[in-house]
Amino acid sequence: TIDDTLEKLISALVRGKANIGIGGGMNTGKTTQINYMLTYTEKDELKVVVSSVAETDVERVLKGHHLVILNVNEEKGFTFNRQMRAALRTTASRIIVPEARGSEIRQVYEANVKTRGNIFTAHALDDEAFLDMITDMYLDGENSNYEYIKQKLAKSLEVVVIMKAIGDQIRIKSLSEL
Repeated sequence: TIDDTLEKLISALVRGKANIGIGGGMNTGKTTQINYMLTYTEKDELKVVVSSVAETDVERVLKGHHLVILNVNEEKGFTFNRQMRAALRTTASRIIVPEARGSEIRQVYEANVKTRGNIFTAHALDDEAFLDMITDMYLDGENSNYEYIKQKLAKSLEVVVIMKAIGDQIRIKSLSEL
């Protein structure tokens, strides 16, 4: 559902290493969009995926790419925080988080200010709700300056893509520059 103009824009953003947040409701194609975007990366550039669920399509979409998957497994001590610290210690060109949850957004923010070309998702139906959602996750119940944190997070991103489902098709609802 992507026309030529949008495809050229997405290609330029990914190749130019923009930090990208992807939002949408459940089953709107957020992870599918990540897989699509990663096809615009160089195969030999190291991409680290930090995930609690195996959603990145390595065999079909990213076959031959230099990719490291760091699975989160709390029971075995492989926490999200630990895996993100490991990802930041590598020479990764990009860090991919198929689903950021709760205070994990703090590590995503850290990755976004230390590296470029990162992609992550969060549940939100529009770009403003996306920024509110990640701000709420970052604060995790703390009483801090909400607007300051929101601006800080917005500065670590170049673009927010919002996905939507129409019947059995997924579409890009909006692409917003921050």
